[in-house]
Amino acid sequence: MASDLPMSSVRSRLTVRSSESNAVVQLIHPETNRHVISVFVEANSELTIPVPVGIWRIRVIEGQKWHGNAKFFGPNTQYETVAELMEFGHSRGNGTDLHRRIDGNLKTREMLMGPEPL
Repeated sequence: MASDLPMSSVRSRLTVRSSESNAVVQLIHPETNRHVISVFVEANSELTIPVPVGIWRIRVIEGQKWHGNAKFFGPNTQYETVAELMEFGHSRGNGTDLHRRIDGNLKTREMLMGPEPL
């Protein structure tokens, strides 16, 4: 979590359902591109964490074997950004299911370069 994030803003929640890959899901400030929070979710699991209220860009980093905060999942790491901003409110959170489906509604775009190391 960003060290300058006021804890009073952490009043919402993010739920992530991972697929066959491990994942790191990041909340990014959409105007400044500043990293706010990252969460690691093991393959085939679900996790809910507290997050700050606001509108955020979501990045998804996926792979099989963790290689560390700089290399993520090594040479086979997949980096994507969710196409639409996601809103997290006081009375409701938001979530993402990383199981890719033909009829799914999570539209992503591949990132040409990986994000900064954690």
